[in-house]
Amino acid sequence: TAAPTVSTSSPTALPTASSISVSATVSFSSLDISSFADATFTSDFTTSFKSDMAASAGVSTSAVTVVSIAAGSVTVDSVVDFGSSSTLASTFSALLFSSPSTVFTSLGSTYGTFYVTNTVVGSTTSPTSPVVACTNTTCSALSTCTDLPGGDFACSPCPTGNTGDGVTCEDVDECLTNNGECAAQVACTNVPGGHECGDCPEGYLGSGYTRCVQSIGCGVDNGGGGELVGG
Repeated sequence: TAAPTVSTSSPTALPTASSISVSATVSFSSLDISSFADATFTSDFTTSFKSDMAASAGVSTSAVTVVSIAAGSVTVDSVVDFGSSSTLASTFSALLFSSPSTVFTSLGSTYGTFYVTNTVVGSTTSPTSPVVACTNTTCSALSTCTDLPGGDFACSPCPTGNTGDGVTCEDVDECLTNNGECAAQVACTNVPGGHECGDCPEGYLGSGYTRCVQSIGCGVDNGGGGELVGG
């Protein structure tokens, strides 16, 4: 097995929703690219490649991505996602450098000579772990949060009877202005999202939400609808 070359660069600070990955180029000098014209062969080879990488890296096969398979010495570019574990990534990168034959056990025994180049440890934005801003309850409880591309979010307008930008919503006390438009004779009571007007007091007709008009009686005997007085 030819001596592999390695280039490593450890990330100094990880961005939000990122993952540590190891990318590697593996070349199989005794494998013919024409074999990959067969879909079954490609599928079997890719499965074995992922299986070897995952077993040595200590991750699941779903964390291994085959980026491309090209001609030449059948060059396979791949990326292994280690989540937030920089320790596992560094250990695996060192193993690829020092003993690649222990990584590709099944492929090495099947396809013979291979060598590993361009092994790089770095940080990449994880396509399987998008930022979901709304899970952080970014908007007011009275507003609806919508996730947007790029980890951004949008809050719906505050409901009627409230003021704010959707991130925060505060109840408006309508009673502080002109008695909440209630009749002057009644009390205005502030409630979440609105207000309530009391009933017109005894001796008044109308609605507390509009106006109360004083009832004018005609006395006990003549106020009940007896004889008409006057001509």
